Amino acid sequence: MKQITYLEIIKQAAKITWQNKFLWVFGFLILLGSLFSNVSWSANSESKEAKVISDFIQKNPNIFLIILIGVLFLMLIFFILKIAGTVALVKSANNIAVYKQTSIRNILSETKKYISPLVLLEITICLSLLVVIFVLAIPVIYLYAVKAWIFFAISMIFAIVIFISLIITAYFLRCYAYFFIILSDVKFMLALEMGYSLFKKNLKESLLMGCISLAVNTLSASFLLIFIIIAALIFLVPIAIAYFLFAEAGVIVAAIIGGIFILGFMAFIFSPYFVFIQTMWLLFFKEITLEKKEEKNAFEKTEAVEKIPDPETV
Repeated sequence: MKQITYLEIIKQAAKITWQNKFLWVFGFLILLGSLFSNVSWSANSESKEAKVISDFIQKNPNIFLIILIGVLFLMLIFFILKIAGTVALVKSANNIAVYKQTSIRNILSETKKYISPLVLLEITICLSLLVVIFVLAIPVIYLYAVKAWIFFAISMIFAIVIFISLIITAYFLRCYAYFFIILSDVKFMLALEMGYSLFKKNLKESLLMGCISLAVNTLSASFLLIFIIIAALIFLVPIAIAYFLFAEAGVIVAAIIGGIFILGFMAFIFSPYFVFIQTMWLLFFKEITLEKKEEKNAFEKTEAVEKIPDPETV
């Protein structure tokens, strides 16, 4: 089995990201989709904000329904933008020489036919995980209800181990199925089967690549957190001055300016970051699929040689 050159993959991904800045546009779309399609909020039921929202819902149920539908629609739009950005990025990074000469608009127009299968893929994986959670939760809840604490603890541990394993498998299935759909134009169910087969064949390599990706994500998250803390400390001074001069209105203006600055910096940094991560996975995917093809060709050549008759026996 051929050795995967992880360091070379990282270097190549960084080189492609830096030398092809048109890819950053697609990274920005992925960033937008990641930020706004996964929006979640929570509020303490005892907090003042929660009570205000609750009162508003009770007094204006129709308006709240319209707002809710609008928010869900926007989340769907950004989710589709994320998929479109991913497709455009994968197609372009896979064939830089061709797509570098193509306009952004034309590249994005090519993504339309991939939206439906990729959405179906996402729905299938999410629903499958929800079903698994439900099935795993039933015995755990029952054992907790009958106060069988030893069996409850054992079943809880087993359920957690199984769920974590399935989450990891689902992550790689989704990743590989995305590439098969985008690069090979296969149906999403076939892409899932091919993705599982590829993951099973390259289990250790995939897990190691996942660890590398996790390390990169952790470093980037740490960098972002440090930057936000530093930016918040820097903006404390102008916010304090604005409050002293203009009271609450000054604070609001200063906070808006600071927020725009932080968002702009995030877009500038994390657009190429998403390009780098996606390109890194693409290169790894091509590496393990190429290895599979080479092994298949070698096997076919061996068979052909074995079938050639010996002249001496003729």
